[in-house]
Amino acid sequence: MPVVAISHLARHNHCCTSTNFSHQIVFGVSEIPMTTAPESRDLGVQPLAELMEQLELKPHDLVEVSPRQITHKMVSRAMKGRWLTKNTRRIVLQAFCSATGKTWRLQDLFNYDNPPC
Repeated sequence: MPVVAISHLARHNHCCTSTNFSHQIVFGVSEIPMTTAPESRDLGVQPLAELMEQLELKPHDLVEVSPRQITHKMVSRAMKGRWLTKNTRRIVLQAFCSATGKTWRLQDLFNYDNPPC
């Protein structure tokens, strides 16, 4: 399982009392599991691509109206079905909602979710 190393001194008290993470303290470094990508990172064309085509939107339209920092590459990868973190999918979702003026859910734009840790 992939892990992220966090300074033992900076995070030791929080990590040791947290029930959300299973971790190990090894040589002064706390290891906390990260969400992992699926075996295949190509998940096929997403519903986002079809919706953007129907609404005649381009990646630039989302980048232009996004309230958060987003790149053309993030939007293009989302449309093509490249696996994205949940945070990146939320940023794309927020931009898509801003561009369309409607409320959407992650399930409306993406046909996958993070695998369990």
